[in-house]
Amino acid sequence: MSERILVVGTVGVSLPPPYAGIPKLTLLVARLWREKGAAVAVSFVEKRTPADDLGAGAEYFFEFSSENPTKFDKLVFLFKYFFCNPILYFKLFFLYHHADPVITREVFLYSAYGVFVDQIVQNFKPTVIVCEAALIKGFMAMQVGNLRGTPVVIDTYAEVHDDSMWVNKRMSESEREIFWKYFLNRAALIIAPSYYCAKGPLKYLAKENVKVVYPGIDIALSNSQEIGAQKSAREYFKLPQEPFFVTAVGAFSLRKGHDHLIRAVAEARRAGHAISLTLCGPGPQEQWRELARTENISEHVYFFTALSELELYRLYRACDIYCDASNTPRACLGMSLTEAALMELPVVAYDAGGLPEVVREGETGFLVPLNDVSALSRALIRASEMPREDLHQFGVRGREWMLGLVDIELMAINKLSILTEVSKSFVKTSEK
Repeated sequence: MSERILVVGTVGVSLPPPYAGIPKLTLLVARLWREKGAAVAVSFVEKRTPADDLGAGAEYFFEFSSENPTKFDKLVFLFKYFFCNPILYFKLFFLYHHADPVITREVFLYSAYGVFVDQIVQNFKPTVIVCEAALIKGFMAMQVGNLRGTPVVIDTYAEVHDDSMWVNKRMSESEREIFWKYFLNRAALIIAPSYYCAKGPLKYLAKENVKVVYPGIDIALSNSQEIGAQKSAREYFKLPQEPFFVTAVGAFSLRKGHDHLIRAVAEARRAGHAISLTLCGPGPQEQWRELARTENISEHVYFFTALSELELYRLYRACDIYCDASNTPRACLGMSLTEAALMELPVVAYDAGGLPEVVREGETGFLVPLNDVSALSRALIRASEMPREDLHQFGVRGREWMLGLVDIELMAINKLSILTEVSKSFVKTSEK
């Protein structure tokens, strides 16, 4: 029997645009799973039109039928699913309370989310459930899977080991151990996107219960002739031809380090280096635009949002180097970083989180000490002053490294094989 895979949890706000990391990866993998004969369903928070599912062709379920749900919409959602199955609602509520005695508003709301997932499970009848992120949505979905006799696999990121995330920021070490052992041990398997991100689950689970699967990248798109050469790519985005361009892609939030990068470029320009910057990502940009004005480089920083996949790869082509200034323990790997490396861009990154797993110091780019903006600036200057052929060889080696590490097709096949084995093992165990 072909697998029926349900993807729930913190998948993303909506179908793209914006083309954020987890929803994009979910859709790209769903497309390949369906080509291999699996049925796939995905839940998102809100329904947007127009939307692009990147050819996934999955079945979609939405918590809210319109964009930007209000507090009132969420209250309606809570009561709707409470009355849909009050017994299950209270069961999920108290199962969570058993693991975490602190009751917050989100427990009331996401117990209703659990009932929502239960409705999907009854409708779609999955053979395996994949929860994106070990957060409260994943907790509720996992309990539903356990109650319905469906194995649950959790894709974890930094939420287990990062002290600043979710329950970790208010729990003591002993409370965390109780909570995470209870939570993670009820999953059939944990999958982490890097060895760095596996360290949290491995603190509470045996090695055989945690696997590392690097997130895949669409290699075929990186070979598209439509991307064009650097000159035409710069013309497309109305970028000047002369400067050395640095680019970064990611949400406009402080943890992504766009502010560090703006200050690093400003420092380089004050030292007389013609370095410019492009920033692309979802979210309000005014804070970063104001910083560029304060640093007197606003005419040298170019902001973009909601680019299509083809446009995003064209932006990589338009630039000379990629910089990942993620500056928290949440920096697991960097999907945009791997995309840029696949486009033969050398990479400068903070020596933090999982980033050193994909940046080879002095071979494919440069690693600099965390939060050292001056070191970041010096690395950008160093790259800009390298002979073009030497810099190009950094990019060539980076692409070769990525081809063996993050091929989306190989990753999808590998993960489908893992999910199939989980499903079969669960059936065998249930039959005993």
